[in-house]
Amino acid sequence: MDNLVSIILPVYNGENFLKESIDSVLAQTYKNFEFIIINDGSTDRSDLIIREYLINSKIKYISRENKGLVATLNEAILICKGDYIARMDQDDICYPTRVKSQLDFIKKNDIDVCGSSYEIIDESGRIKNIVNAFNEHFEVIISAMLVPFAHPSVMFRNIFKTKGLKYGNKKITFAEDYDLWIKMIQIDLKFGNVDDILLKYRVYGESLSRLTKENIFIEVYNNCENYNKNYKSKLISAYKNILSKEINYSFSQIIVKSVLNFLKSNGYNFIAVKLLLKISFKSLILGFSKFIRQEILHIVYMFSFLKNK
Repeated sequence: MDNLVSIILPVYNGENFLKESIDSVLAQTYKNFEFIIINDGSTDRSDLIIREYLINSKIKYISRENKGLVATLNEAILICKGDYIARMDQDDICYPTRVKSQLDFIKKNDIDVCGSSYEIIDESGRIKNIVNAFNEHFEVIISAMLVPFAHPSVMFRNIFKTKGLKYGNKKITFAEDYDLWIKMIQIDLKFGNVDDILLKYRVYGESLSRLTKENIFIEVYNNCENYNKNYKSKLISAYKNILSKEINYSFSQIIVKSVLNFLKSNGYNFIAVKLLLKISFKSLILGFSKFIRQEILHIVYMFSFLKNK
């Protein structure tokens, strides 16, 4: 029998693109899924839009007062009955083969967490960029203060209860995805990405407020710094592994940013510096400029944070 997949969709004032998102989930070629939608206290037409779909028995719907995204995700996970959990966001569109492709990939490669390549679209649905997901050195990606997955592209084994995992904590209330990837690396869960494009990821001007962007950046920055300190030996092992192979040009700027974050947190290390010297001059400059931009943003955002405190 096919495994049950739980697809979770948190909703807050998502009326503009919600119908497209729900339609894309219900159009999946893989049919053995439950669709959990939690309306987190929306004040727009989100509730009315969702209720139009409740004739579909796959949908489990909860509408309640606003508790925030982290609480909503944790609530949804507790409800899930599936062997696997797929994330979805109210602004995004998944391709019809998304669930089947990721489920097959997880089983074939014996991994725990699976993302995919994706298209970035704007408000009108126009494709602005294509992101080809990397499929190795996830610890290096995280140490570069980057995420290895687009969050709504992710499918997990349902290991949250057995592994004691949940989104966020008292200190993490905005950057819940970056925090979760670190928690999963801590318990040695295996990551992977499907090469195929399985999601349209919508990015537009009003999707995040200025204050939210600042809070996310500060949480990720602090978490990244701690990660580079706490996983020094794991990162050195990853750097040694990269040194033993030919470096992928498209990954080289990530390596530069990772190594600079590592050196900032831990001080001089021969292996890390040796890896930097193996990078092409162009990638070195581009990676260094991204690191400098990261540090400048941290200063600016911290000044704004302390000013408004």
